Amino acid sequence: MGRRGQIAESISVLEQSDQVYDNGRDDLITELTNLGVSDEHIALIGLGGMGKSSLAKAILNESLVIEKFAHRRFFVTYDGLDPSTITFDTFVTHFAGVLAMQLAEADPVGQISSFLCFASALIVLDNAETFEEASGSSALREIPPAIADIANIPGVVLILTLRSRRNAPNVQWITKDIPPLDLSSAQAVFFQIYHNTGRSDAEEDIKDLLRELDFHPLSINLLANATQQNGWSPATLLKRWDNRHSAVLKHSKGKLQSLSLTMQLSLSSPLVEKPGEDG
Repeated sequence: MGRRGQIAESISVLEQSDQVYDNGRDDLITELTNLGVSDEHIALIGLGGMGKSSLAKAILNESLVIEKFAHRRFFVTYDGLDPSTITFDTFVTHFAGVLAMQLAEADPVGQISSFLCFASALIVLDNAETFEEASGSSALREIPPAIADIANIPGVVLILTLRSRRNAPNVQWITKDIPPLDLSSAQAVFFQIYHNTGRSDAEEDIKDLLRELDFHPLSINLLANATQQNGWSPATLLKRWDNRHSAVLKHSKGKLQSLSLTMQLSLSSPLVEKPGEDG
């Protein structure tokens, strides 16, 4: 596959954006899009499952962004890499791979910079906490300056998604904390996936459950999928949730406890335990 084909393939990944995470966040997407096309570097901060990656993908697919950056829109994810083993070589090789570049041994950042400098580009570094928390001294020393060098290339805009506020130094980031959904948006997310009952008939039944989930997008997504795929009624969902001891949820534990219980409920569902021939 040639470079143009590889770039087209990397852009096609952006079109797989999980739209349910973006529901109710149109104003935020518009704000972030305007920052991106104004050449501002953006750091999206939030707990896991808050929809940071989906927001970044939504931005990359906005018409203003497509118009300005065309095919030079890249989504570089570091999800799944072990922070304890990541090195500077891992970082630049992964980065260059999404750009469809073959790196020579000497000066990889210079090679990436040469590729990026001839036209505007918008680059998402997803799960950036992976390399920010890398335990290798080499990675801790070399990766942040490399990010700063890339950010300083005229016409290049970076978007980081990460869970901490430790941004790469020497870069002027616009930092945005990603909030949970509000009640209306959380209901919309749930009913985009769940269709077994009319929305008006079930909204009241699930309000308290959505609140217990702290309106956490990933938890809602998992729960709605489990409910839809198993053909549960809202009453059955609430009964199964109560059986998972939802009453022990504490506000101090919040989203992580909600997500844990949601995953337990999903994994214990009949669809997962007895998947059948096409499981």
